[in-house]
Amino acid sequence: MNINLTLYGIIILVAISLKLILRKIKNRRKIALANRIPGPRGLSSIVELLSFSIQGPNKFLENLLNLHKKYGKSLFKVWILDDLIVSVTKPEEIGQVLTNTKLFKRSKHYSVFHESFSIGKGIFFTDNFDEWKHNRKLVSEGLKFSTLKSYMPIFYEEANALGKVLYEQRDQISHECEISKAVSRATMEIIGRTTLGIQFGGQKNSKNHLLENIEFLQEVWEHRIAYPWLLKPILFRLSSLKRAHDESQSSLFKWLDDYVYKKIANSKNIDPVEHDKEHKAEEPKTLIDILLDNNPPMSFNQLRSELATVIVGGQDTTAIANACIIFMLAHHQDVQNKVYQEMSRIFSSDDTNRSPTYGDLQQMGYLECVIKETLRLYSPGPIHAKHVDEEVTIGDTLIPADSTILIVIRHVHLNPELYPEPETFNPDNFLPEACQKRPPYSFIPFSAGFRNCIGIKYAMLELKIVISTLVRSYKFSPADKCPTPQNLRLKCLGTLKFVDGCYVKIESRT
Repeated sequence: MNINLTLYGIIILVAISLKLILRKIKNRRKIALANRIPGPRGLSSIVELLSFSIQGPNKFLENLLNLHKKYGKSLFKVWILDDLIVSVTKPEEIGQVLTNTKLFKRSKHYSVFHESFSIGKGIFFTDNFDEWKHNRKLVSEGLKFSTLKSYMPIFYEEANALGKVLYEQRDQISHECEISKAVSRATMEIIGRTTLGIQFGGQKNSKNHLLENIEFLQEVWEHRIAYPWLLKPILFRLSSLKRAHDESQSSLFKWLDDYVYKKIANSKNIDPVEHDKEHKAEEPKTLIDILLDNNPPMSFNQLRSELATVIVGGQDTTAIANACIIFMLAHHQDVQNKVYQEMSRIFSSDDTNRSPTYGDLQQMGYLECVIKETLRLYSPGPIHAKHVDEEVTIGDTLIPADSTILIVIRHVHLNPELYPEPETFNPDNFLPEACQKRPPYSFIPFSAGFRNCIGIKYAMLELKIVISTLVRSYKFSPADKCPTPQNLRLKCLGTLKFVDGCYVKIESRT
């Protein structure tokens, strides 16, 4: 018996050794090319990995930026287990990555996100360029200029509701308020009305089960990225997170499935002429209405996948951006005063409560600078990663196949060669003359190139209306719970999130 066990152990060891040798032989080209790229090697590479994993998601972005301060003067590499990650840091090299059709595919790390949120292959997940191009064109129809303009009253109505919620929730003595949860619910309400034609009532109720499920699945994704061994499906299945993950996913998918089935059934029973009359008389056509009007119609799987992409991607990123803008205005009273003065010039004293027109938004040049400067410092999606299918040259460096190219957007936005005093909040960074001096791809909060965010115009329109509406009625100032921007703790793996919430003081201007 002991002899058999010993023999069995020897066989296992030999098999493992052979596998490692074969992998090394198979990857010898990849390893040889990787050795030519600067970056941590040997023991220091293991130390870097341990520092990321031991400290977890809350320190991930900070550790990543520290790594870039150490090596990020130029393109560099780091090994994470057997994955080769090559970080590109210069704007011109970033442009080469984002506009190269051979680098169209997202990195395999997004497959974890796909496991949690994909119901098919929407424009976020598909790796087929022609399929992506076709589907993106269809979704773009629902985000064209005329449609976005029709959403403006919805943005304004929900912004007013948000202001009232924040004011009512503030502490009656200190006037402090944690704003991130209310902002997140308001953003989901906007997404629901413009994408699905649904009013969740989330601003009036503290709970939104759809939003809660989305947020939990995002947390699981972050956890798996922070602890790379959980990227392996077999190890994730053994973890305590798996059951809770599956319950949230099942609840999210069931809700979306039921809604799409009902919407498709209703669309088949409605006369197109009467349907158009109804929308002209009431709220504008939503994204799902526009996608259902497509000829030929989208398949059920494609429709729900595209809707999931817009809901998950749009809600999370816009919510964090809105909260961060409010926070930065609270901590920079001179900037907030300039924004308020700009609003006072646009809205006369007898029409301060009216909904903004598109022409009004075009006059909000300083507010636009404030929004962009906040996005520079707090990009909602501060990391972008591409899979390298075949060897590709970036700058003067040959990147091996089966590796990942990483773009840390926050590192680019903090480059002192691009932005003087980069950690200082300065909206003048986005005055026209300042922007002209910087090279392309030096400001990429929504990514850029082929796979840039499809909802850029939607997001900017919403941000302008929400912030301008709030500033017209309320004044924000620093809260004692978070007295300086340095006290604001953020974490990130997929998108930016608050660790302890986001606190400001809020007072009525009347």
